[in-house]
Amino acid sequence: MPTLEYDQVFSRFFKKAEAYDLTNELVSDDMADEFLCDWLRQSVYYPYIRKFFNTVAMDDSKRTITYTMQYAIDDDTDNEFVTELLAYNMVLDWLEPKVNSLNYTQQHYGSSDEKWYSQQAQLEALINLQESISVSVKKIARDRETAWNDYLDGNSSSANLRS
Repeated sequence: MPTLEYDQVFSRFFKKAEAYDLTNELVSDDMADEFLCDWLRQSVYYPYIRKFFNTVAMDDSKRTITYTMQYAIDDDTDNEFVTELLAYNMVLDWLEPKVNSLNYTQQHYGSSDEKWYSQQAQLEALINLQESISVSVKKIARDRETAWNDYLDGNSSSANLRS
């Protein structure tokens, strides 16, 4: 059974998102780790991700994910696929509170000396980023499902294909 360490997924997450808000002095290391673990757990159990696994188990004490894939290729390829998919979903979970932030629901007022950036433009940029990542995740999932689907390659006994 392939095993994936949490830190591998976290490393890939940080390559996709400059999550400086998790490394600033206001967020303790324990709290940042809790956020990362929660986002990872959520990512594993999204239906469009969970369907790729026959079995999946997360062990927080060992910080590992042990799984078997529906359509396994080899351990390295499967680990790479799972790492990429989970990291992208963690980015989506990290972005969600930013999009739903109080900063975008309250009007800011300032004097002519203060410079304010458009809240609407910033919110639209975050929403576009969120949608773009969501589409990327679904494309990765769709491509994997299509590429290793027994029915589509004619090997399935239920395909009823004539020779």
